[in-house]
Amino acid sequence: MKKFVMLACLVALLIVAVVPASAQSPSELTALARYYPVDAPFFVGVRTDDTFLQSLEALATRVSEIPGADMDIPETGYMGTLDLVLGEVVEGGTFDNVVRSWLGNSVAVGGLSLDALTDDDSDNDRDVTLTALEITDRAATEAFVQEVLIPGMNRGDDLTIETDEQVDYTAYTITNSEGSTQYWVIFNDVAFVSESPDALPMNGFPENTLDQSEQFQSALAELPADSYNFVAFVDMGSFARVAVERNSEEFAAPGFLTVLEAVDAMVVGGTFPDERTLALDIAQTVTDPAALGAVGISSTAFEPVDPQFARFIPAGTPLVIHSTNLRASYENLLNSLRTAAETMPEADFTAEDIEQGLQQINFVVRGLTGFTLQEGFTNWMSGDFALYLALRENFPTSMQTAFALDTLPVDFGILFEATDPSRVQEVVTNLAENLGSFAQEEGVSVTTEAIGGVNTLVITTPEDGDAPFPIEVLIAASDEVFVVGTRSAVEAALVGNTSLLDDPLYNEAAAYLLPEPRQVLYMAGENLMPLVDLARATADADSMDDAEQLEFALTLFHSSSISQTVTDRGTTLLRAVMTLP
Repeated sequence: MKKFVMLACLVALLIVAVVPASAQSPSELTALARYYPVDAPFFVGVRTDDTFLQSLEALATRVSEIPGADMDIPETGYMGTLDLVLGEVVEGGTFDNVVRSWLGNSVAVGGLSLDALTDDDSDNDRDVTLTALEITDRAATEAFVQEVLIPGMNRGDDLTIETDEQVDYTAYTITNSEGSTQYWVIFNDVAFVSESPDALPMNGFPENTLDQSEQFQSALAELPADSYNFVAFVDMGSFARVAVERNSEEFAAPGFLTVLEAVDAMVVGGTFPDERTLALDIAQTVTDPAALGAVGISSTAFEPVDPQFARFIPAGTPLVIHSTNLRASYENLLNSLRTAAETMPEADFTAEDIEQGLQQINFVVRGLTGFTLQEGFTNWMSGDFALYLALRENFPTSMQTAFALDTLPVDFGILFEATDPSRVQEVVTNLAENLGSFAQEEGVSVTTEAIGGVNTLVITTPEDGDAPFPIEVLIAASDEVFVVGTRSAVEAALVGNTSLLDDPLYNEAAAYLLPEPRQVLYMAGENLMPLVDLARATADADSMDDAEQLEFALTLFHSSSISQTVTDRGTTLLRAVMTLP
């Protein structure tokens, strides 16, 4: 039994895992789509080739060396272990002569019916789920089933084997004593595997197939890279329509319906750009971008981020959000809220509530800055902006050092491109003048000083305040940037020294961003390792595993990023990248 389990696991890894080297184009990976119906609700195509096990072994070895990985790599390696197992099942058997002798370059799994997959009966999902394997030798595939698969499945059970040998195919029905059945149907160039005979193409292949679908092909064309190691297609629009039909009251709001009706297919592509990096691309297509704009969801106002804006963020920063045009996001939010108030009777707010809330906000903002929220802030917030967080050198590594803190153990910064420098600087000046009386009542110190030649507002909480130590927040505006944050953050923005542009980890992640992204999220796990020290110092026997898992996760995400953009066709593209140490 153990031999069969090992064999099954290793062959399954071969079938389902991605391959780092020489990735295939989406059209090659979806060649098996010609065996699935044109309205297939989902399809996954995965690459297989001779370099897979070596690539997997190299990746697994690298991951196993990370603290907390809890992985045991066989002394013989995966390829050697697979050969050993196959040799015990088949005399003289190796991967090359037992599996590679018939397995082609791709495998696929797909759905055959949306209705069965979305009804309340989960038992019938297997009736509409089909796995297809590209094969190069029908006879060798049949030999694999007869000499390897069936003996491996025979674990003392009384297997019932039915064989139906036809000119075009050979079918195997393998049933164990518990009644579980596996079906194999082997044609000349493709084999099908299923748990239900209803999923098998015994009566011929579909006349109209998925590879002929315009929706399928146009969605795949949205993927930004030329090649991948696996691709997945999901007809999200059809799933959304079923959800609306079966939950009509929950999705009754016109605005919500507009969004769901605009959803079309989603495709995913995965690859390894190099031996250390894993990348995942997601493309969500829409049927009508203009309809989304009508309900307050518009992407046309957003421009790509300026990579040089990272010069205002200090090197070594581990957590960054970088985007653009907060004004457009604010306007989209207001439009969405107003649309919801007008079209959703069950909403907890009305259009009048929204306007009243804006008036109250403007009253406070005008009192502090002399301007409304729109005049003083959102009008000029059309450029780049960023938020970031970093751990300082005094970040505690034990409870003792935590209790001994006398300053904030983190740095943070909120940065906006100063598209209207005179207005931004006027806002800071007015803040300095108007915060004084309020601050005195609360015991807060408000002073000004020059940093990098820029007049800077310094707000400091009292030593006897609610916090265990005084907290200092600075606000400043130069001709280039408006910044709110800790002293280190403001000094980095106004004076500068080494920035993220000089940071090897950041540059490592930036190399894999989508072209012209509109939003970038960046994390460097290496620079968050003090969290592990604190977790270990405060852990008991039961929670020590949590600290080890945290270390594993942060090491795994040595440098990582998520970048997002929207194409001219309204397709949202997202790329998630993780680079191992």
